[in-house]
Amino acid sequence: MGVRIVLILHVTFLVNSACHIWGRRDWNTRDLSKNNWLVAILTFGEGWHNNHHAFEFSATFSQRWWQVRGLWLVLDKTHGNHWISN
Repeated sequence: MGVRIVLILHVTFLVNSACHIWGRRDWNTRDLSKNNWLVAILTFGEGWHNNHHAFEFSATFSQRWWQVRGLWLVLDKTHGNHWISN
């Protein structure tokens, strides 16, 4: 159990460190955020960090058809089941 927690924390921190150093900037934002495909795969879409900063109120970080959107699928499913709402 401890290993899982450490891995989850490391992947979470990876978003805020790696996605401000390596990747592609698709949007001109006021920070150094970047989209990183490897981090996006590891975090089910959280690696589209530049998209997140450009569209901070969007429920999905994916802006292109090919971008991983795992967490959006979970949100969409739970919204469809009325487990969450706007």
